[in-house]
Amino acid sequence: MLVCASCFLVGKKVCAQKVATYLLDTAPSTSSFESYRISFSTSSKAVTVSFPLGGRHAFNVRAEYFRTASIPKLNEKVWDVKADWKFRSVPITASYTYALPSPTSRLVPVVGAGVSAHIFKETHAAGFGTQPFITAPIVPVDLNLQDTYGVKYGAELSLGLRTQVTPHLFLMAQGRYRYINCSAQSSSLGNYGSGAVNVFDFSVDIGFGL
Repeated sequence: MLVCASCFLVGKKVCAQKVATYLLDTAPSTSSFESYRISFSTSSKAVTVSFPLGGRHAFNVRAEYFRTASIPKLNEKVWDVKADWKFRSVPITASYTYALPSPTSRLVPVVGAGVSAHIFKETHAAGFGTQPFITAPIVPVDLNLQDTYGVKYGAELSLGLRTQVTPHLFLMAQGRYRYINCSAQSSSLGNYGSGAVNVFDFSVDIGFGL
C-alpha cells in the first residue's frame, strides 16, 4: 500500500484528488491523439515524419539505409570470406499507423502497415545459387561479384510501443516484418532471382512531437 505525505497533512480526500488529476492529465485525448512527429533511429539509420489523420490515425513517411546479405557482415570479417549475395538500399516507406487504446498516454501500443520503394544496389556472384553456400570459410574465394541497380518494391507490418518521456519527447520501440520483392538472399534458396527477402527487425527510435 502506497501512502503519500499529503494524506497525513490534509487528509485522504486531497490525495485521491491528486491521483485522479494525474490520471486525467496522462489519459489519451479522443479528439486529437496523434500529432505531427519526427523521429530518428540509429539502429536502422532512419528518419520518420508522421502526420496526424485525426484521432488515433497517422500517416508516416520514412527514409532509411537498409542492408541484408547471405551471411552477416561480421562473419565476413571474422572468416575472411565474401557473401555471394548482398542487398543494400534506401527504402522510402509510406505507412499507416493506429494507436491502440491505452489507459495512459505514457505507454501507447501502435500497429502499422506500409509499402516501400527500395532504391537499391544488389551484389551477387556469377552463377549465384549453383554453388555451395560456403565452400571453405577460411580461404577467400574469388566470387566474380556483379552489381545491379534499380528499384524494388516491398511491404511491411509493424508493432511498437511508444513511451512519452516529456510532453514533446518520446521513445518508440518496434518490431517490423518486411517483405522485399528481390532475389533470393542465400544460395541455398535456389538460382539467382528466384526468391524474395523476408526480414524481421527491431529498432528503437527517439522522436519529438511538433
